[in-house]
Amino acid sequence: MTVYLLFYIITLMDVNHKTTVPFIERDLIIPERVQNKLLRKKPGIIYIVGGAGFGKTSLLKVLYAKSVKNEENIWYNIDTGDIDTDGFLNNLYSILKSRFNLKKKPKENYSDYIIRVLNERLSNGIIFFDNVHNLGPNSEIKLYYIIQNTPQVRYIISKRPSQVTNVKEILYNPKSLVLTEEDLNFTINDIKKILKIMKLPLKYAKLIHWQSRGYPFSSKLMIYSCKGNKNNKFLAGKKMELLFDGILSQFKDNEKELMILSSLIPDAAFPMLVNKIKDFPSIDKLRRKGVPIVVFRDTFQYHINFNNFLKRKSVEIDIDKRNGFFKDLLKKTRKKEIKYILLYMLRDYRTLENEISNLKFSKLYREIFSNVFLIDSGTLDKNEALEKIERFPHLYLFFSYMYAQEMNEIQFTPETKNKIISNLIDYLDNFNEDWKEMAYTMIVGFAFENQDIETVKKYGEFLTKAEHNRGIVAVGIGSYAQMLAATGDIERANKLWNIAKEWGKKYDGIFAVLNAILGNIEYLINVAEDYEGAFPLIMEGANYAKERNLLNAQYYLYKQSAEYYLFKKDYNKVKIYVNRAMEIADYFNIKDWKIFLYLILFKMYDNERDIKSMEEIVNNLSNNYSSEGSCGVGIINYLNARLYFRRGNYSTALRLADSALESQQYYPLNEDEIILTKIYALMEDGKLEKAKNEVINLIKKSESLGKTRSLIKYYGILYRIDGNKKSLKNISTLMMKNNFWSSDSFLKDNVDLLYALYNEKIDADIVKQKLKEINEFNRIELLGNARMILTGKIRVLTEKKPVELLVILLMNYKKMLNRDRIIEWLYPDYEGNGGLKKAKDNLRKTVSRLNKILGNKYIKAIISKDGGYILDFDGDYTVDLIEFTDYADNGIDNNNVEYLVRAYNLYSGKLLNNFQYVVDKVQEYREDINNKFIVICEKLKENRNINKFHINEIDIEKKLKNMEL
Repeated sequence: MTVYLLFYIITLMDVNHKTTVPFIERDLIIPERVQNKLLRKKPGIIYIVGGAGFGKTSLLKVLYAKSVKNEENIWYNIDTGDIDTDGFLNNLYSILKSRFNLKKKPKENYSDYIIRVLNERLSNGIIFFDNVHNLGPNSEIKLYYIIQNTPQVRYIISKRPSQVTNVKEILYNPKSLVLTEEDLNFTINDIKKILKIMKLPLKYAKLIHWQSRGYPFSSKLMIYSCKGNKNNKFLAGKKMELLFDGILSQFKDNEKELMILSSLIPDAAFPMLVNKIKDFPSIDKLRRKGVPIVVFRDTFQYHINFNNFLKRKSVEIDIDKRNGFFKDLLKKTRKKEIKYILLYMLRDYRTLENEISNLKFSKLYREIFSNVFLIDSGTLDKNEALEKIERFPHLYLFFSYMYAQEMNEIQFTPETKNKIISNLIDYLDNFNEDWKEMAYTMIVGFAFENQDIETVKKYGEFLTKAEHNRGIVAVGIGSYAQMLAATGDIERANKLWNIAKEWGKKYDGIFAVLNAILGNIEYLINVAEDYEGAFPLIMEGANYAKERNLLNAQYYLYKQSAEYYLFKKDYNKVKIYVNRAMEIADYFNIKDWKIFLYLILFKMYDNERDIKSMEEIVNNLSNNYSSEGSCGVGIINYLNARLYFRRGNYSTALRLADSALESQQYYPLNEDEIILTKIYALMEDGKLEKAKNEVINLIKKSESLGKTRSLIKYYGILYRIDGNKKSLKNISTLMMKNNFWSSDSFLKDNVDLLYALYNEKIDADIVKQKLKEINEFNRIELLGNARMILTGKIRVLTEKKPVELLVILLMNYKKMLNRDRIIEWLYPDYEGNGGLKKAKDNLRKTVSRLNKILGNKYIKAIISKDGGYILDFDGDYTVDLIEFTDYADNGIDNNNVEYLVRAYNLYSGKLLNNFQYVVDKVQEYREDINNKFIVICEKLKENRNINKFHINEIDIEKKLKNMEL
């Protein structure tokens, strides 16, 4: 038996299991390319990256078995318990503590303990981290931080591929070996070895190798589809049938027949039935015969391609014999769940209708059909299947609900949805209250999808009074709430979303909770355009989905997180969440999901004006997705329109945008985004009247939909086109009406509009006050390159002496500073350069120059015996240096993490970074500021809660390195 045919999925209940190496099967074949690479060098890190089934774990097991010093090696299987950083560190700490019996030192955190122990005890060993893709983004960063700080330890890591990674600088270095899917694929010689072990004809090796390129090597013998023309595909398929026949022929006739017939039983129902088939081959026997199966804990299912082969074989068995097989099982079983499944497979709908009509819906769903996929989801046409049971109300309701739960490529058509609504309304009198409430739920759900507002409102109210199946009914309440929100009844919608979440949590309705959260998010983003308001819900939903291990919901919420950070222009976070979502999209292999994520990355690169990366995404989508129907000519034209716009070819951008608009309904893009590209291209091309007309159309559309934020944006574009103050007055009115003046996040995102209002003297007093509050009116920044911001216009400060004087006065802000002391600090060599008199004259001139730069006499001379100066901005300027020192001192003295984070975020570089040399007093202050920043970084690294401020140790180390401290 060969390892490539079998994979175990182990449920890890405690950390001891995490270190248990999976069983090493004999006759394991390692691809030649992998062997050759391993022989060439002994790397510090081996990074094995490949999709599910490419044999990453199998290769790890072999490398572990072949390690010379097993006693110094550690196997660590990463699972969902490692998603959050605390869980990952706790698990790794527990393993090391148990292994080496070393306790933590006083005040030593988990990271430092792990690094210390690894450096002390595992300097000649290897750690095998399997399934790194299961780590959360922060715990993954923590892992690579540990790797960086344990250079003597070797690491072998397996991970599923993702489109984005933030650890390339660690993994892709001369000391690392990266093994890709190309390396993991088998050569013809590898396949011959496999066939020889299985005692199958070697002549099939070339065929298998040819048609299995790009597929997991664990599936080499089970591949049907191949790239090529139809004739080649047919020929390869027929030859593969012979190969499977070769496997099947190794069984006795009765065993063979039982295997074929058992393939018709749903996978989830099979374990309940297999004990009824006395002659059915054991798992061990199946494995010995070379049957390609996947083991799932204590049950199993056939590999999908081999199972499909068996299903095709079942057609050759007489229908009466097949039904006889199921009827025989029906006689043997007393369990209702098995009985109902067999009745369904026998298509005895009348008996099944009578049986289930006497049950409660919840009992039927939760206790009997829970987690059972009754149909072959890859081939069943749900629309046709429902037509066959229309005469049976309970069956019709139940299976319309069951079919709606499946992630199936064949979805309900709008016509079928309308028919379901109509039929269920007609059937209402057939149902008791238990079933009737479910009927209301289905009616509301499908009416919502069809945007049938009146039906949703009419039957949605019934759901709020439900007494049965509340965990499921709450899903319908969430949809009802979403419809109410879209039609303007926000207060009622919020109450219903809260009810849906409350019922979902109380009655274990996980989809109800998520539907309420996701519906609320969708409204806030797509209608209210309130990303800030949506983000807490995104985090709430992501945490809930992670707790319940709901990957499809996690995908959506990771995607929303990426879009939020795209809106916030935090591109590192965008990459992290796109990475997470892409891994889930790869797991389900849903192409549309991947396209959504590529669009987010494209927008990010577009914002950064990274034309090369934009081109790469367009080429990727054109080559790999355009033929799939989900990413056709429309989306490619839109992306190329953005690309040509960035290149400055506005006429081509216009043509492509128009072409994209013609087919925009066929792919997942917002029409307004395409029109905006068209508007910007028209503006750059000087066709202002056409651009104006397009903007006016967008304004009308936004007014009808109540999209206030978009409306403000479009009025701003209109003002740029024609300079008409009326647009700005409309903006001011909308801001007042929607209370946007009190939203700092909105104001910060629309600073350009605020400057326009200020310069046109529209609400100038309130604009000035708000700009001051968000530090965007008049601001002086001295950390990093010195600059001033005057009502949005940036001026870099290059006059050295005035800037040095400014820093000296800020060190004693609002306090009188003796003139002679200033001279000593600002002109330390004054005695050799004209004496004190000239120095005093120079100081007066420098004060005058600085006041001129600042635009007012903020530096006032103090008449006294010795004379002096005092600086006071009277609230007209904000200064980053003042804010940093206040936050730093309070944060360090009181160990206030919030103040420490604020100071950390303010530090953009060393004081007066654009001046290499400064006077000694300013240099001393520069060093003092640097030292405070280092202390802040150390304190933040020690704090276990910094992740909630979107900071991690890797970020801190990078910032320290960039600042050259």
